[in-house]
Amino acid sequence: MKKHLKSIAACAMLVAVLVSCKKKDDPAPSTGGSTDKVVVGNITSDQTWKVSDNIQLGGYVYVKSGATLTIEAGSTIKSSTIQSALIVEPGAKIMAVGTASSPIVFTSGNSNPRRGDWAGIVLCGKAMTNNYGSTAPIIEGGLATTYGSPSTESASVNADNSGTLSYVRIEYAGYAPIPGSELNGLSMYALGSGTTISHVQVTAANDDSFEWFGGAVNCDHLIAYMGIDDDFDTDNGFSGHVQFGLGVRSRYVADQSGSKGFESDHDGSANTNDPHTLCKFSNMTIVGPVNSMGNISTSVAPNAVAATYIAGMHTRRNSSISVVNSIIMGWPTGILIDSKTGSSGVTCANYVDGTGMIKNNLIAGISKNFKANATALQPGTDIMVYDAVSVVNGSGDLTAVNATTIKDSTTLTWPSYATGPRTFVYNAANGNRYQYEHSGILVNPFSEANPSAYDFRLAASSPAASGADFTGLPSDFTTVSYIGAFSTTDWTAGWANFPQTNNQ
Repeated sequence: MKKHLKSIAACAMLVAVLVSCKKKDDPAPSTGGSTDKVVVGNITSDQTWKVSDNIQLGGYVYVKSGATLTIEAGSTIKSSTIQSALIVEPGAKIMAVGTASSPIVFTSGNSNPRRGDWAGIVLCGKAMTNNYGSTAPIIEGGLATTYGSPSTESASVNADNSGTLSYVRIEYAGYAPIPGSELNGLSMYALGSGTTISHVQVTAANDDSFEWFGGAVNCDHLIAYMGIDDDFDTDNGFSGHVQFGLGVRSRYVADQSGSKGFESDHDGSANTNDPHTLCKFSNMTIVGPVNSMGNISTSVAPNAVAATYIAGMHTRRNSSISVVNSIIMGWPTGILIDSKTGSSGVTCANYVDGTGMIKNNLIAGISKNFKANATALQPGTDIMVYDAVSVVNGSGDLTAVNATTIKDSTTLTWPSYATGPRTFVYNAANGNRYQYEHSGILVNPFSEANPSAYDFRLAASSPAASGADFTGLPSDFTTVSYIGAFSTTDWTAGWANFPQTNNQ
């Protein structure tokens, strides 16, 4: 979420004092039982956590500027309280380098873990952010740590290095001590491109799974599994690149604020301050909660899902996020371009002029395609202009020309049921394709009741096996031919975990 409330600074400082070590800044881990070593407070010099240490976070742990925290592959770090978090401050580094066979796991210390058992991991850097005022902004969650640099700083700050997270799982995290100011599974504040975020899974987050606040870090192979709010949330001028990412949702659990696969803002007020939110995502697979489009021969509606699910992608508040070469499937609405906040039409304009791109995607199984008639719920020309495609939201935001430029159709008529699959309708200039049902795209993307059966690889003869186009994208993307996060190889094997979350 994106409310940087500087008015909470005094309260945040008090919280930090209360959870800091009382007698010395850099405590060695202290024995909290026969096997666990409890860590709390400030780490001010280089420290290594080994597998045999059985580290337990006893509260807020801050890695201070100049210090590097190294975590051995195969380590499991557990929480002991909801106010447990690992905060890497600007100028500090974390080196959490696991392997596919020995990942590093941050998880709940409870025998019956639930989302929100602890606060999460917070990485803070010195790269540019567009909410830098007369002083540095403060991270969310009631903490006192500041981050970032203004856009007037040397561009070299965008190469800042906060270390490495690689083959890491973060489970059951997320904490909101102050309404509208939360800690996520993994919060990334102004991380520079020198930082490495690769092969990271966030499971059952109690807010967003991944959130970026400014910065220029590039990430790859991310998994957002069964989070409650947004899978991938970008704000405050984030300009990095993300390739190969998976989002998977529960049918039953969504946040009261409205849950999405992607949520993106320039900032909270749709300003034009620099730097702009220009992040680019490619080869993402965003699996929503709608696991069945219902029986088209009867009046059965799509399977019921939590009422506060919104869209696979929601871009708003002057954001220019780009999502390309990706699969968005099983959501109430596919893509929502929202210009309600700020000057009329400002977000839409970013896609009309090409600053942001929504291209070469496959959008399938979007339940808003249903249209009621006298006998059944059937697809057809949707009088609400929910064309599975994009909803352009906000009175007066579009001229007819803009509507044609952004939308892939102003109304959508699906092919006849009698003639095979209800497949693609698209605007060739954008390259987006649409499929009425989910079937035939991935092997088994809907398996909440039996998570061990999930398989996100491409199905035989999948329409996503081709169609990727990297025109206009930075050269550091890996060029592949397929749409979505997977081809026929499962890069989650060995290190990722898809547990039964019991709708908690």
